[in-house]
This record gives sequence, structure tokens and C-alpha cells, in this order.
Amino acid sequence: MAIAFDAPSGSFVNPGTSHTQAHTCTGTNRGLAVCIIGDGTVDAITGVTYASVAMTLVDKRHASGGRWLYGYYLENPASGSNNIVASASTSIYIEIDAASYSDTDQAQPEASATASNGSASALTTSVTTLTDNAWAILFALGQSGTITAGAGTTLRNSALVGAILDSNGPVTPAASKSLIHNHASTGFMEGIAISIAPASGGGGGGLAMPPRRAFPMSILNH
Repeated sequence: MAIAFDAPSGSFVNPGTSHTQAHTCTGTNRGLAVCIIGDGTVDAITGVTYASVAMTLVDKRHASGGRWLYGYYLENPASGSNNIVASASTSIYIEIDAASYSDTDQAQPEASATASNGSASALTTSVTTLTDNAWAILFALGQSGTITAGAGTTLRNSALVGAILDSNGPVTPAASKSLIHNHASTGFMEGIAISIAPASGGGGGGLAMPPRRAFPMSILNH
């Protein structure tokens, strides 16, 4: 099976102790990637759920300008329209940018990487895929202005200073994939990239079993 992009969503609240965003997942072997932005010097985001199921935190980054970038992923999210809910320990700016996919392996992500720059208008985050035909996904943060996609990268949603982007197709064979996001002015930028394997790819994380050894018939008949 080949991974396919499903749907985007996103919005923000300023300020709030939680933020809810409706998102619809369709297809089989689904996967949901969610970029969360939290404002302030404190690591205030306490968790993210979809259809009341806790999502897994892939990584988080604290930008020099004070904002936090979080990348969350959920294997096999519920189908249909449900709510993404991001919760915080204090009232802050909260942004949600989400993208769902179909025909993904149900043991994801297979790999991740991060990148950072305290004063830039473009940032490249590279992740090395482990499985043939995997996709690469980017959770992105920019200081201000509209986020756009660089070469080899597709923007799925940007509500304001955060964004979710991807490779818009398989990386084949498995290799390093660079994802680029730009924003309108020079400032701090953060990126968290992951790769997700197709449903038939086995996830890239398992150990290969050694081949069965063939014995001569003379030994077997002893």
C-alpha cells in the first residue's frame, strides 16, 4: 500500500488553557500528525488528545524567542469527525496545525530529527527514513509572518506562526529527506521532522529474522 494524504485542519486561541480543533480522519491504517505551538518561557502544554485518546509526544523544542514547538502523533486515530484538544497548565497562546494520512504502518513514527536557528527566514530539517516509500512530515515554528514551503516540501496547514508540512510523496529508496519552511521575516525558527512508513513496510523498526539454514539430506537422515 502507498501512503496518501488525507486532510488538514488548524486554528489558534489567544490566550486559553485549552484549545479544541475539529478534524476528520478517513481511510484505513490511519495516522494523525499534530503540530502544537505554546507561547511563553514555561513548558505549559500538558497533553493532546484526539477523540479523547492521548496522542504521543514525538519531541518538543524551546525557541530562543520564548515559544514552544511540539510534535504529536497518533496511530490508528478514530475515523470520522472528532476533536483534537490541546491542554495547558496556564493561559497561553495555543495553536493547532494537523494533518492525517491513510495506509500508514501502525507503529509510527519510525524516525525523527530536529533543527533550530535563532535568526533566519528559512530552516531545513532533515530526517533519514528507514523504510522504502516512507513519507517525511515536518512540525514547524516561525517567529512571525506567513509560513510557506521550500523546495521539495508541501504546506498542509499554517494557522499563524506554526505549520505542518510534508514530502507530498514517498521517499524511495530510504534516504535522508530535507524539509524546508520559510517565513516572512528574519527571526527564530524550529523544526521537528518525522518519517512514517507505509502499511506494507513493517514500520522500519523491527529486527530481521536470519534466513533458515538448509541442511544436506545426508545429515537430516542420520
